[in-house]
Amino acid sequence: MNILELKQAVTRLSQRERAELQTYLIRLRQKTSQRKRESAKRVRAAKPAKSVADEKLPVSAAHKRVVQARLKGYRSGKTKPISREELMRRLWAS
Repeated sequence: MNILELKQAVTRLSQRERAELQTYLIRLRQKTSQRKRESAKRVRAAKPAKSVADEKLPVSAAHKRVVQARLKGYRSGKTKPISREELMRRLWAS
Protein backbone atom coordinates (compact mmCIF):
# COMPACT_ATOMS: atom_id res chain seq x y z
CA MET A 1 0.00 0.00 0.00
CA ASN A 2 1.43 3.37 -0.94
CA ILE A 3 0.97 6.78 0.70
CA LEU A 4 -1.85 7.81 -1.64
CA GLU A 5 -3.82 4.68 -0.81
CA LEU A 6 -3.25 5.26 2.90
CA LYS A 7 -4.49 8.84 2.63
CA GLN A 8 -7.56 7.71 0.74
CA ALA A 9 -8.27 5.04 3.35
CA VAL A 10 -7.95 7.62 6.14
CA THR A 11 -10.48 9.92 4.45
CA ARG A 12 -12.99 7.07 4.53
CA LEU A 13 -12.62 6.63 8.30
CA SER A 14 -15.14 7.99 10.76
CA GLN A 15 -14.20 10.86 13.08
CA ARG A 16 -13.77 8.39 15.98
CA GLU A 17 -11.53 6.11 13.91
CA ARG A 18 -9.41 9.07 12.82
CA ALA A 19 -8.95 10.08 16.46
CA GLU A 20 -7.87 6.53 17.32
CA LEU A 21 -5.42 6.54 14.40
CA GLN A 22 -4.01 9.89 15.48
CA THR A 23 -3.52 8.60 19.04
CA TYR A 24 -1.79 5.49 17.71
CA LEU A 25 0.58 7.51 15.52
CA ILE A 26 1.49 9.83 18.40
CA ARG A 27 2.28 6.84 20.64
CA LEU A 28 4.31 5.23 17.87
CA ARG A 29 6.38 8.38 17.41
CA GLN A 30 6.95 8.68 21.17
CA LYS A 31 8.07 5.06 21.46
CA THR A 32 10.48 5.49 18.58
CA SER A 33 11.95 8.67 20.06
CA GLN A 34 12.21 7.08 23.49
CA ARG A 35 13.94 4.00 22.05
CA LYS A 36 16.43 6.22 20.19
CA ARG A 37 17.19 8.19 23.35
CA GLU A 38 17.68 5.00 25.36
CA SER A 39 20.00 3.54 22.72
CA ALA A 40 22.06 6.73 22.58
CA LYS A 41 22.32 6.72 26.36
CA ARG A 42 23.59 3.12 26.37
CA VAL A 43 26.18 3.92 23.69
CA ARG A 44 27.43 6.94 25.63
CA ALA A 45 27.58 4.88 28.82
CA ALA A 46 29.66 2.14 27.18
CA LYS A 47 33.31 2.42 27.99
CA PRO A 48 35.53 2.71 24.92
CA ALA A 49 37.82 -0.03 26.26
CA LYS A 50 34.97 -2.53 26.01
CA SER A 51 34.57 -1.98 22.30
CA VAL A 52 38.24 -2.23 21.31
CA ALA A 53 39.91 -5.54 20.54
CA ASP A 54 42.52 -6.62 23.04
CA GLU A 55 45.88 -7.06 21.33
CA LYS A 56 46.84 -9.73 23.89
CA LEU A 57 44.11 -12.13 22.78
CA PRO A 58 45.32 -15.08 20.72
CA VAL A 59 44.73 -14.91 16.96
CA SER A 60 44.96 -17.97 14.75
CA ALA A 61 47.72 -18.13 12.16
CA ALA A 62 45.13 -18.58 9.37
CA HIS A 63 43.36 -15.38 10.41
CA LYS A 64 46.66 -13.49 10.51
CA ARG A 65 47.47 -14.67 6.97
CA VAL A 66 44.09 -13.53 5.67
CA VAL A 67 44.41 -10.10 7.28
CA GLN A 68 47.99 -9.68 6.05
CA ALA A 69 47.00 -10.66 2.49
CA ARG A 70 44.11 -8.20 2.49
CA LEU A 71 46.28 -5.41 3.87
CA LYS A 72 48.95 -6.13 1.26
CA GLY A 73 46.35 -6.00 -1.53
CA TYR A 74 44.99 -2.70 -0.19
CA ARG A 75 48.44 -1.13 0.09
CA SER A 76 49.44 -2.25 -3.41
CA GLY A 77 46.25 -0.80 -4.91
CA LYS A 78 44.80 -4.15 -6.00
CA THR A 79 42.01 -3.85 -3.47
CA LYS A 80 40.00 -0.64 -3.50
CA PRO A 81 38.45 0.79 -0.34
CA ILE A 82 34.66 0.68 -0.13
CA SER A 83 32.25 2.84 1.80
CA ARG A 84 30.50 1.64 4.93
CA GLU A 85 27.22 1.63 3.01
CA GLU A 86 28.71 -0.64 0.34
CA LEU A 87 30.13 -2.94 3.01
CA MET A 88 26.74 -3.25 4.71
CA ARG A 89 25.03 -3.88 1.37
CA ARG A 90 27.47 -6.68 0.60
CA LEU A 91 27.09 -8.21 4.05
CA TRP A 92 23.30 -8.19 3.88
CA ALA A 93 23.34 -9.58 0.34
CA SER A 94 25.31 -12.65 1.39
